[in-house]
Amino acid sequence: MPPTALPVASLNNILGKGAAGPKLQEYYSLGPVLGKGAFGTVYQAIDKKSGVPYACKSISKAKLVCKEDIEDVQRVSEIENHQHQC
Repeated sequence: MPPTALPVASLNNILGKGAAGPKLQEYYSLGPVLGKGAFGTVYQAIDKKSGVPYACKSISKAKLVCKEDIEDVQRVSEIENHQHQC
């Protein structure tokens, strides 16, 4: 079965977070690129308050061309958030 194409408007809120929420740059300073993958780039991010380094994945919405791509990104996000909390 071919992938289901999505209208651009449906990509605005992929992970269920509103655009009006806090901005990444308010809390983290982005550093060098740590790696690149099929959907985006991973940067070093330093917590501005604590100085603790994290990895921050930036995902290109332009590469999410079908419903299955979005579902894959959502699934990976859930897994990565769970791993971070363990």
